[in-house]
Amino acid sequence: MRYLLTTLITLLSLSLTAQQDTAKANGTLQQATVYFGYGAELTHQAILSVTKNTKYIIIDKLSTQLDVNSLQISCPDNVALLAQQYEIYYPTVKQLPKINNALQKILTDSIRLTSKAIGSLQNKATIEEATLFSTEKLITQTIATSANKTSLTADVLKLIEYNNQKIMTNKQNIYNLTTSISTLNELLQELQNRLAASYEPTITNTDENTTKAYGRITLQVQCNAAQQGTYNLSYYTQSAGWQPLYDLRVTTKTNLVKIIYKAAVTQTTGINWTKTKITLSTGTPNFTTTAPTFNPWYLQLYAPQLYKSITSKEVIVTGYATNKIQSMAINVNDEEEGNGIAKKDMVANNQTITPNTLQQYTSLTQGLLNTNFDIELPYDIASNGKQHSITIKEEEVKSNLKNYAAPKLDIDAYLVAEITNWENLDLL
Repeated sequence: MRYLLTTLITLLSLSLTAQQDTAKANGTLQQATVYFGYGAELTHQAILSVTKNTKYIIIDKLSTQLDVNSLQISCPDNVALLAQQYEIYYPTVKQLPKINNALQKILTDSIRLTSKAIGSLQNKATIEEATLFSTEKLITQTIATSANKTSLTADVLKLIEYNNQKIMTNKQNIYNLTTSISTLNELLQELQNRLAASYEPTITNTDENTTKAYGRITLQVQCNAAQQGTYNLSYYTQSAGWQPLYDLRVTTKTNLVKIIYKAAVTQTTGINWTKTKITLSTGTPNFTTTAPTFNPWYLQLYAPQLYKSITSKEVIVTGYATNKIQSMAINVNDEEEGNGIAKKDMVANNQTITPNTLQQYTSLTQGLLNTNFDIELPYDIASNGKQHSITIKEEEVKSNLKNYAAPKLDIDAYLVAEITNWENLDLL
């Protein structure tokens, strides 16, 4: 008994410790940068309190279709991020058992009595069927015995008539018993279903937001002090995109064309975008891009045996500068000669890349040709793959109107608007 009590106290203390060293919050979607065609960058924000004992931070309500390699996390100053792990979480619905002992007892007794009544009727039906079989057999034997006689006696006729009436009565009884058994079976099935329903758990909440799978990220952190802070997360997902739509309205009196810029946004990220600021970008993110490097170009006749020996020995190249982007160490010795031609001896040696040398092979390129449409109004876009029309802006431009007709091809006449300087309208 003392050992069992100690074990229970230990398990309780471990459970309390696990709750104290873990902080949990939902990541609220703040902004979505949707790229032309497909792709989007989502930014979440979570506000939670931590203590010195907090070791794990769980942030829920993330996309189920994110690119883990693009995940960026920003923590407060006094919180050091040690590791992170992403997973898709499938919530379990809270269920409470429906207990009604009185009802269950009544249903159980009813099922027992109904089953007993069905068994009794089945037994009677079996007896009636056996009686019917015996009566039919008796009539058959009586007729067979009297087959050689010229006529049947009065006693035989009475026996056959009596047995025929008995056969009709047996068949009617069997029909009535079968109908009663079928009715009781239906009642028994209904009672069993009600009894099963009395034991089934009741779902307390069937809201889609509580039963739908979502992304979860677990952060392993080290906290220096107790504080409440803001945690920002951003990542890239391919399960969203937008296409341009244009609505043109022409005023014949002023020759002005009103162009309404619209965007058809779709998303299947696994989470609904609720009151989210939308930014539409005409660019497309590009991953795993590598800067090009030049290989040596030898301007002379190709000699296989010669170049085979050159690749394994010292290389002498005339008239070309060293390619410093190559991942190799190059020793250059410049020697002045009378004709002014410099000869560079390049020796390639293997070099191990360390974290200190990674920076010189990394470059940051910022594109200046993309157009972003920042929309201040928050939007609600469900994760159902349907198009959601968003109005970007309206603009009026001057146009030259003219009537156009081609009777040979079409009997209708058309009003054509010619717009000048259309390249300044940011049309896609």
